[in-house]
Amino acid sequence: MIEFVATGAEISDSDPRTVELPTKATSKVFTKGGIQYAKELIDHQHLVGICTAISLTQMREKQTGKKYSPEFQYLLQKYYYDSGWFEGSSILHALKTAKRFGFLPAELWTHTTEEDRYLSYAKYAAKLQAIPRTEIERLIKLCVDPIGGFASVNVSDPQAIAEAIENSINQSGIMCRYDCGNTWWTDKKGRSSWKTKDISPLRQPNPATSGHAIIMSSYDYTSTSMQKLANTWGITWCDNGSCDVDWSNYKMTEAWSILPTAPVISYYPVTRKGHKGAVVKDLQKLLNKKGATLIVDGSFGNKTLQAVIAFQKANNLVADGIVGNKTWNALK
Repeated sequence: MIEFVATGAEISDSDPRTVELPTKATSKVFTKGGIQYAKELIDHQHLVGICTAISLTQMREKQTGKKYSPEFQYLLQKYYYDSGWFEGSSILHALKTAKRFGFLPAELWTHTTEEDRYLSYAKYAAKLQAIPRTEIERLIKLCVDPIGGFASVNVSDPQAIAEAIENSINQSGIMCRYDCGNTWWTDKKGRSSWKTKDISPLRQPNPATSGHAIIMSSYDYTSTSMQKLANTWGITWCDNGSCDVDWSNYKMTEAWSILPTAPVISYYPVTRKGHKGAVVKDLQKLLNKKGATLIVDGSFGNKTLQAVIAFQKANNLVADGIVGNKTWNALK
């Protein structure tokens, strides 16, 4: 009998400061590389949709050799980047959390146990929400090993994916989001199964029922476009928690690489009152995430100007209403 599991990866929102991981100017063709995650690194989310936090902590544990708390990671994503306590989060929000705060050593987390992941999401979230803010602030001070930076990976190019895996820190791979469905837990006849022979390589679900965050740790292009995923459903899923997927038949919706240092970012152009277009829409969305209540219409008028000035004052920036590099950088 297989265990019911949750997923929980939202599509990452648009952010004008996101950069794509550049490919190196090389004639090398990537054919085969990467590793399969050791089963000791495979965690299990059980019934709660915290796959972004678990995948990220698994990656960081592979990079540093230390153990971290996915629960505290998820709690910080909810408090500082998500718009509410809905189930799941986005990879981008998880990465921003890891860059801003780092990770809490696993032994310092005492507020929930793995058994709590069998609760309904509402009960699980209630336990996290009950933690006093003073305790959260105390634990933040104990966090370690923040990531240096992150960048998106070109998911339409298997060579770019392979290069990102090759260049990942300590062969930790890249973090991906897939549209997920019952092909992850049923065979071709629709019978429940987690066995490798029944679900590997993973098949495109129709329909997809949710999003799922997962690690891609290796690739083998010798005869197909095969890639290997490390899941967050424990070691009884497929091959000790890992499974193959053929890129040509089933592609991820987004992918991200953790960088040792922050990338050089080409920011959006200086934006000011009177400007219109997609850049202004991105600005308005970011301001709304910081508490503004703007209509996202792409027009930089008086209300947008007032929101920019208020944000600049709150963040000790020059309050001139002009959105330059420092203001874009603070809007995270």
